[in-house]
Formats: sequence, structure tokens, C-alpha cells
Amino acid sequence: MNFTDYFNIMKKNIILLIVLFGITSTVLTSTANGQSRHYTSQSIAMGSGGTAYMDGFNANFVNPANLMLDTHSKTQVGLFNIGFKAGGNLANISVYNKYLTTGQLIDGDTRVNMLNDWFGEGSGNSRELSTTFSIAPLGVSHRKSNQAFSLASRVRVSEDFAINKGMAELLFYGLDSDKFENAVPVDFSSNTVAFAEISVGYARHLDFVKIPDLFFAKDIQLYVGAAPKYLYGIYTANLDFNSSLQINDGSDGSNFSINHKFDYSLQTIGELSRQLQAYEAAYNQNS
Repeated sequence: MNFTDYFNIMKKNIILLIVLFGITSTVLTSTANGQSRHYTSQSIAMGSGGTAYMDGFNANFVNPANLMLDTHSKTQVGLFNIGFKAGGNLANISVYNKYLTTGQLIDGDTRVNMLNDWFGEGSGNSRELSTTFSIAPLGVSHRKSNQAFSLASRVRVSEDFAINKGMAELLFYGLDSDKFENAVPVDFSSNTVAFAEISVGYARHLDFVKIPDLFFAKDIQLYVGAAPKYLYGIYTANLDFNSSLQINDGSDGSNFSINHKFDYSLQTIGELSRQLQAYEAAYNQNS
């Protein structure tokens, strides 16, 4: 075997290892949800995916190599693309349809059964709701036969909200002394983050790299892409509220009383922080 043959064999093996490593990395990244989501009407219709098929400037936020998803020249301009997604076990559609769309009165056993179906039996059980809203004010991409360029901007707001069953009981029972005869935990939390990003993307077809056919794939083409981003934090706020509620109706001869013990923490960065600081300064000045 001469040096040229040996070199060709080594080159094929190295390319094969690179391809297999890339496939493995993609699977591991997908499993770990390392890639941030980007929601468009197309991606939501396809189950919130998009890594394999979303092209144009939207590829900046999913998979920049998709800028070269097609070899035909194409220019794409987008204005104010909007995406929204919500989910979580607080948004229990089956419970909503069963109890809140049938016109029945929510009291007595119906109320008990609804809250048990929704939260379980423990008053400390909690349920969560997560939402993500995004808007891409401007996006531009231009694709040539073997390379593509793009520029895109996006603003995203994500909210995670949770309440426990005690809070739901307060909402559906009101200040019911029978329900809150003993102390009941009434808790909720909210985490919000908003940021803007600007991304510049580039992708090209590595037509000078020849990949040998594999037993499961033929005529393999290699595309690479990169989309560095500049992130600008707009706002974040984390609120955690924990409390216990107990109501004495005075049936034992004492006065009617509501005993609400609570503690909370609020951490903010951004405009809300400045507003709270201004409020505190004005309050101290008027005190």
C-alpha cells in the first residue's frame, strides 16, 4: 500500500468519524433540550420542531446550516413575525372541559372533585404554567448557489407561573370559614425574563469535502452554518409568595378572625427595579 492509498483511507475514516460524532452530538443536544425554541406558524404546525426544515432568517435561531437548505437563489424578508406557546399541568384541558364548559354550578362535591382532579388531594400540591412569546421585528436572508447570509432580530418574553391547591381553593371557595378552619398553605410563584437579540448568520456548502456513501445514506452533502448573537437583557423578575390562611368564624364564642401569615421575596432587574426604587424614595420622602 503506497502513501496515497493510505492517505485516502485515513481521510475517509476521519470524515466518517466526524459525521458520526455530529449525529451523536445532535441526538444528545436534542435530548438535553439544549437548543432554544423558535416559534413560527410553520414550526408550531409541525409540533414545535423546525431544526431540520426551517430555513431563511428563522434558521438563525434554530439551525444556521438551514440557510443552505435549498441551493436555489432566494431572498427573504420578514417583518414582525410573532410566535407564542403555552403549556404545563396547570392548563389541564380535560378538567376545564369537564367542569367549566358544561354550565354546571361549581360547589359542593363538584367543586371538591374538580380541585382533586386538577391538583390532587393535598393542599400543598402545585401546578405550573409556562408561556413564551416572541416577536422578530426584522429578518433578512439571501441565499446564493453555495453560500447564504442572514440578519435577524428577536424579542422574547418567558413566564413560569405556579400556584398550589390552597390558592385554587381560595379562588373557588372564597373566605369560607369551614374550608379554612385549619391553616391551609396558600402559595404562588412567578418567574419572568425578557431579552432582545440580534443575530448575523452565514452558511455554505462544503462541496470540496467528499463524504463516502454510508450503508444508510447515499450522496451525502455537507453544509455548515454559524449565527453568533448579541443578547440584551430587558427585564427579569422572580416572585415567590408563601403563606398560610386560617379563618375563625367565632362559633366558639371568640371574635371572627382571619389569620394570614405570609412571607415573600421579589428579585428584579430592569425597569421594574427602577420603578420600585423610585416608589421607595417617594414613600420615604413623604413619611
